[in-house]
Amino acid sequence: MNATSGPTPARHTSLVGWWFVEGSADHQSFRLGQIVGEVVGGMFYMITFQLAQGAEVTYPPPHEVISIVNLNEKCAHCGERLWDLFQTREDRDAYVLMNSQSPNAQPPGAQGAPPPKRVLN
Repeated sequence: MNATSGPTPARHTSLVGWWFVEGSADHQSFRLGQIVGEVVGGMFYMITFQLAQGAEVTYPPPHEVISIVNLNEKCAHCGERLWDLFQTREDRDAYVLMNSQSPNAQPPGAQGAPPPKRVLN
């Protein structure tokens, strides 16, 4: 604190450009996307959801404005965070791959292969 200027303001770190995985409350599915804009000084963010792979659509991907409170949401039953944030798409995609396969799983399509832990909405 400076005697003439008052308290030093908190430093703001923007999440614009970060990638996310939004998990469902039942932990059975998730949505992917990117934070594309900031509203009201970091209190709200504009996000874009990624369309499912192979989707043949003529409209842009859905956008939504969410609050910083939503980004910090946790499961009411187990306390796990529902939103995971990543600085790069590669990190996010590696996380999705790791959490979409069962340990010691057979190759996809193999007879008797267990279902993935989570599936993309």
